[in-house]
Amino acid sequence: MNEQETPPEADLDAEKIFGPAQKKLLSNRETQVLSWLTEGAPNKVIARNLNVAEATIKVHVKAILKKIGVGNRSQAAIWAAQNMELPTRL
Repeated sequence: MNEQETPPEADLDAEKIFGPAQKKLLSNRETQVLSWLTEGAPNKVIARNLNVAEATIKVHVKAILKKIGVGNRSQAAIWAAQNMELPTRL
């Protein structure tokens, strides 16, 4: 991918996924991380795809779990499947 191409994750806008009422629930980056969690991606893979450090992903995952009120990443993925309309990756 060259510098001018937009990565698919850029399309994951929290307002588009949750609607305006829940827009503030998760940040756009947290929404991107959660979309990867729903696919079972480990932190290392998520970090590589979002071009950030693995430690940054760990911080995002902890924030996501707290905000949506679940105890682990599997529960977060289930929550996302029930509450979000995430695009599928090709």
